[in-house]
Amino acid sequence: MQSLFKMNSPAYYRKPLIGDWIVMIASLAAVIYLFQTLWINTPASQLKIRQGDTIIGTYDLDQIKELHIHGPLGESLISINQGKVRFKQSPCNNQSYRASRCLPAKPSQHPTKW
Repeated sequence: MQSLFKMNSPAYYRKPLIGDWIVMIASLAAVIYLFQTLWINTPASQLKIRQGDTIIGTYDLDQIKELHIHGPLGESLISINQGKVRFKQSPCNNQSYRASRCLPAKPSQHPTKW
């Protein structure tokens, strides 16, 4: 029984069979497909503003617009320009992105960046 688990036994170094190749190729194809469909890095085309479960508005990013959104802390000013979105003003106490994550430091153009 011990000879089956030794690294130099013939069973350890056997060549892959046709079924092994089918499983390896199918797994590789599945990984490539999942990377292409789930990890896309395309720019967003719309801005959807939510407050809790309520959608406040949906806006195209192909426009130049400033939005005044009333939230639980007060009024925020959001700017849409050339496919990018940015908070310009917010009623939070600390206006620093690193300290409180209140205002992003630079515009976002990718989905799920905020």
